[in-house]
Amino acid sequence: RIWYSEPGKNLTASFIVRLKHPVFHQFDLNMIFGLSVISLVKEILPDEKMSIKWPNDIYVKNNKLGGILIQNIVRGMNITHGIFGIGLNVNQAEFPANLPNPISLKQITGKAHNRLLLLFRLQILFEEKMNFYITRTAELKSAYLSELYGMGQNLMFCNQQEEKFEGRIEGISDEGRLCVSSGGNTQAYNFREIRFIIPE
Repeated sequence: RIWYSEPGKNLTASFIVRLKHPVFHQFDLNMIFGLSVISLVKEILPDEKMSIKWPNDIYVKNNKLGGILIQNIVRGMNITHGIFGIGLNVNQAEFPANLPNPISLKQITGKAHNRLLLLFRLQILFEEKMNFYITRTAELKSAYLSELYGMGQNLMFCNQQEEKFEGRIEGISDEGRLCVSSGGNTQAYNFREIRFIIPE
């Protein structure tokens, strides 16, 4: 995956975490880190509508503010290490025309932000949420769904066959699949099996 960032403008960092977490609950880690990032952004933009777009994007309204990427190291049935990567548009004011819907904190607030302070604050939030949610799966899922982009709404999607269809987001499966109902049926989609058609 590629993340475009103008040098010295944005928050691009990775956290390495030692874990002992069941591999069949690996999406818990996506949810925890996503909630950490969304909490950070809410502190800066308390009046903006923001959400986590499944599986790993941070949105302000219909614009992409950031993305997360997690790589897990697995031994046996457990995740032993997680590498949690974040790309957050902070002080960049211009983006390549081929990017569909980027936005930055500076574009929204009209001022520059200290990237190092944002990094330190994200680390604190991540530690807090990891310690709280790692053993509270039900509470974690509820918190994640409350921040999920399009939850309970009818949206337009495109499948792997490039067929467009309207569906309603019903939630997330235990494995982290996006559950979408359409035509009276509900299907759980893996990463890249479905994509959102974002309104302009």
